[in-house]
Amino acid sequence: MADSGYPTGPPDDAAQARRAAGTATVGQAPAAGRRDHIDPDTFRDVMGRFVSGVTVVTTSADGQVSAATVSALTSVSLAPPMLLICLNRSSTTQDAIARSGRFAVNILAQHQHQLARWFATKETSKLDPVVTATGPGELPIIREAVAYLECAVCDTFRGGTHTIFLAKVLSGWPGRGQPLVYYRGTLGSFADIGDRALARPCPDTRDPKGRAS
Repeated sequence: MADSGYPTGPPDDAAQARRAAGTATVGQAPAAGRRDHIDPDTFRDVMGRFVSGVTVVTTSADGQVSAATVSALTSVSLAPPMLLICLNRSSTTQDAIARSGRFAVNILAQHQHQLARWFATKETSKLDPVVTATGPGELPIIREAVAYLECAVCDTFRGGTHTIFLAKVLSGWPGRGQPLVYYRGTLGSFADIGDRALARPCPDTRDPKGRAS
């Protein structure tokens, strides 16, 4: 019996040869016995094709502010409003959030690609040269960002090299402007062409490792 979700017709000679060699073209099933395995480079390449926004997550712990560029963010619930973010456990911002139990998510605007690169570095006092405001929850908010949310951590999980923070949204504000876009290791903006939206890369926005966070 054929596996569900894969073509059921007889394969041609070329397809048989590819499967025997352990390879498959786009749209075809991988070789038998290889469906439960993916190497890190392929996984990164596949996930790089998922277009996401770019945020800077800020927090304040023990009287010091911390910030990091984060693209691993998703909404979880509308009632109550909840979201989750993922940060590497080696990140000082991850440690600060674990201690403070709160953070703000700043959704960057398309012209803020330099901020995304800056907050992806290991520099300390990264907020010092950045003009910020203070939200209702007394967390640092980046001016000119498209929007922001202030959150309180509800639960924490470990996922591989990262910490997953599940949080309840306490306050927020939708601003104006177009968001910064992250696609295949490149930061860019959306350019509307007819009824399609294409990612237009910003100049000099790829970091040495090709990642924004």
